Amino acid sequence: MNNSFLKLVTIIFLIVFITVSPTIRAEKNFFAKEIDDETYLIENPQRFLQLKQPRVALALGGGGARAFVNIGVIKALKEENIPVDMIVGTSMGSIIGTMYGSGMSVEKMEEVLNQVPFSNLFDLSSQLNKSLLKTEKVNKFIEDIAPHKSLEEFPIPTALLSFDLNSGYKYLNTEGQISRVLQSSYAIPFYFPVKKNSERYLMDPGILEMSPAKAAKALGGDFIITTTAFDELPYQKYNTSLRSAIRFLTLVQKRNSLEIINEYSDVVINNQVGHFSFMDFDAAQQLIDLGYQQTQKKIGLIKEKLKSRNIKLNHPDLSTEIDYSDALNDLKYNRQLLPGMRINPLLYYGQDYSIFNPDLLRSALNEVQYGFEMERGKLEVISLAQRNLKKQWEVQTRWKKLSEDFDLIAKTKLQDTEIIDWKLGLKYYDDNYTLELGRGSLDDEECIYLDNSFAWQSDSLSWKSESDLVAPSFSELEVLTSQKLKFQLSSIWTIVPKIVYNSSDIIVSPIIYRGKEQNNSANLQGAIDFAYTHQFMPSVELAQIFQLANIGLYSFVDYQSQGQSNWASGLGIKADFNLLGLKPIDLRAYSAYSLESDKINHELNITYNF
Repeated sequence: MNNSFLKLVTIIFLIVFITVSPTIRAEKNFFAKEIDDETYLIENPQRFLQLKQPRVALALGGGGARAFVNIGVIKALKEENIPVDMIVGTSMGSIIGTMYGSGMSVEKMEEVLNQVPFSNLFDLSSQLNKSLLKTEKVNKFIEDIAPHKSLEEFPIPTALLSFDLNSGYKYLNTEGQISRVLQSSYAIPFYFPVKKNSERYLMDPGILEMSPAKAAKALGGDFIITTTAFDELPYQKYNTSLRSAIRFLTLVQKRNSLEIINEYSDVVINNQVGHFSFMDFDAAQQLIDLGYQQTQKKIGLIKEKLKSRNIKLNHPDLSTEIDYSDALNDLKYNRQLLPGMRINPLLYYGQDYSIFNPDLLRSALNEVQYGFEMERGKLEVISLAQRNLKKQWEVQTRWKKLSEDFDLIAKTKLQDTEIIDWKLGLKYYDDNYTLELGRGSLDDEECIYLDNSFAWQSDSLSWKSESDLVAPSFSELEVLTSQKLKFQLSSIWTIVPKIVYNSSDIIVSPIIYRGKEQNNSANLQGAIDFAYTHQFMPSVELAQIFQLANIGLYSFVDYQSQGQSNWASGLGIKADFNLLGLKPIDLRAYSAYSLESDKINHELNITYNF
């Protein structure tokens, strides 16, 4: 993944290592290949060298989210029967190359990228001296959705380019389990942890070779098709040391990459993505379409050059059908089983993330909730406190995958009222819904409970539902239900109705009413947001880490009823403040006028979930 700030961090490493000439030690299954006075360390290159000549290589460049254009490139090449005998990837290009090389069809790749919850792929690291984000989940997810799990098994020979900090040479992975080797090609110091492989420390090689055309040549490529996803050179003024350094490193990167691309590529597909950010993960389909269109423009040239080299058009379908819904559900419901013990910090502010409360709609909460999540194998423990342990302390223990579709979940809540709430149940997971059945005690009243959630989506409509049913006795049944719909009326207008109904005295309602007379015992609440989603202001990047995006205006009408009815209406502004485009902080400010009390309620909500 490419971004400007990483260059400032990695240049410290690279200046040292590329200016020395250490001796390469002979290793089993490793091969040192010199090409124009530069050495590549290659794992077992025999499979590549045994390919029938002439060999057509596809060199997929990086660029963070911008590199999603590579999927569009592959789509166009496949449609036009352009041969691809081998794939070499750098950074995000390695992830795309791994997906396709493993036997995934382009159609499945598009489906996955349009469904995957990107914010679930990474966790905030508790060891910030090593990296900002953890990467185990994304590595495991890519392996789970891949038809073949190890590079040497791929139907299309695939290599991942990285840089070895120990030897100072570029390094090509050609074998190994995906979850163990993929990270080496996108490991950006500070952002993602450098990958340790035996005595090697491998990282993203983007500053030296953002598009791996030369690496493809080192692997025996005879005809090389190279993709690029360069960003625009940042800033027009260089009045700070950081801006000056970023400008310098951007120029170094572009010069290094262009020299390689021009020297070793037979065809270059330059994707004009400068107006996109490396953090624009929500623009996946736009980027795929752009890559497809850019490649279509080059098809005539590619065919002409292939013909001049006597290379026949032949792109056989080597894809393997695979049902990736289980992998997607495991990511969505946090049911992945990862090796070792993992401890993640939890920090919430702005909304109530109580383990006992509904997830779909949350009440505003101007207090910090903090704790940790510990995972080891199938066991997960979550501890969450509000203000201090005496105010409220909750613990959830979950045994994942008791069977393929069931988890065992136990929850406990200690409060300053000295009442202990608890729940023990089995939870069932499906593609679009979950069900949890069990027994518990809520507000000092024992009950049987049934919780369920549901989600459905089409092109212009989405519907999410969450309901909690409790039976304190066989003759009583109480319910809390939350419903949220989203109608996409046009490219710039969206309507979002929300409803909360509660007939229970022992389950707390989320508060969605925004007027002055907020009442958490209201039995009926309703809200309709009219959102103007046209991008009237472009995304703003801060320090190459944060991105202010999806800035929009909305108006709303709210209703609540508990004995008497209350109405409120108002205007608001919203935005996402994203960490690397992946971890959003939700920013909302609104003013609500209450019709009954003739009062105005002003609120600023900053909701973060790390």
